[in-house]
Amino acid sequence: LFSEALAAVFALVEEANRHFQRTQPWQLAKDPAKRPELEGALYAGVEALRLVGHLLAPYMPGVSVRILEQLGAAAPGGAAWSDVARWGVLAAGATVRTGAPLFPRLERSAT
Repeated sequence: LFSEALAAVFALVEEANRHFQRTQPWQLAKDPAKRPELEGALYAGVEALRLVGHLLAPYMPGVSVRILEQLGAAAPGGAAWSDVARWGVLAAGATVRTGAPLFPRLERSAT
């Protein structure tokens, strides 16, 4: 059950990644007329990541906190799940902070 639940969380991560591949916000950003599309695409992706941040709390509490901090969202455990699970919790125009990679690549040794 533990592994299935965690796999479901990472399926949401994969779907968020597919969303960005489909909407291609880096292309939308090149055309000022597509600003509403760009904002919608980015918001949907960030909201999905906010949910991932909360869902990861029991499995990876440190990663969960870092995700939510970077999104400017409430820390896990600060609200009832019924409030957290709603779509559209992040304020439109919220600033996303950059940070160190959540899962840095491991370098293989040359030996």
